[in-house]
Amino acid sequence: MTPITRETKALYEMCAVALVRGTATLDGADEVGFVLDLPIFTVSHVARLTNTHPQTLRQYDRLHLIMPHRTEGGARRYSLRDIDRIVQTQHLSQNEGINLAGIMQILDLQEENRQL
Repeated sequence: MTPITRETKALYEMCAVALVRGTATLDGADEVGFVLDLPIFTVSHVARLTNTHPQTLRQYDRLHLIMPHRTEGGARRYSLRDIDRIVQTQHLSQNEGINLAGIMQILDLQEENRQL
């Protein structure tokens, strides 16, 4: 994989912040040319962006709720799609009171619907 430029990282960071704040959508990011599955963000970066503890992100990975890309060395790298899924997970859990098993079903059904 070719290295990602600083400028590209900054653009993806701005898009991720907009996703977290609810001022952007994945569809909108896709329409303007962002690669939604580009693995660019580290665990610590995503934890800060989403105000989520790093261990929570690792737990989501263990449960296959959020499955980030892995580098050759095994480090997790999150994409815009992963960040959006984290934001949805937080909303469903904290605002709607849905447990992780229910959230997984909801998000999986949304993904199936998106692929139709």
